[in-house]
Amino acid sequence: MQVDKAKKTAQVELILYQNVAMGDGRHPNNPWLLELPDPITKACWDNYVMISPEMAKQLLDIDLSHEKNANDYEFFPEKHVLRVQAGNRQIELPSLIV
Repeated sequence: MQVDKAKKTAQVELILYQNVAMGDGRHPNNPWLLELPDPITKACWDNYVMISPEMAKQLLDIDLSHEKNANDYEFFPEKHVLRVQAGNRQIELPSLIV
């Protein structure tokens, strides 16, 4: 079943996309591609969950409109880990607020 044809049953929608550097994975041993940051998040080398500021406020109690919260989020590299479940599969990934 294609992801875009799946029935929506929850309040949160999961959207998967290919990393712009790795594409479909034909060149996994190219170190230049592994070092290439994502153009939106600037993240390298890892998988992550992107969430909106509103969802971060609801799930993680992080309000980026307050300067202290925004500074704490930006300056400390450890991010909150979220468990993502789709059907009978689940994975834990760090979250990035975008």
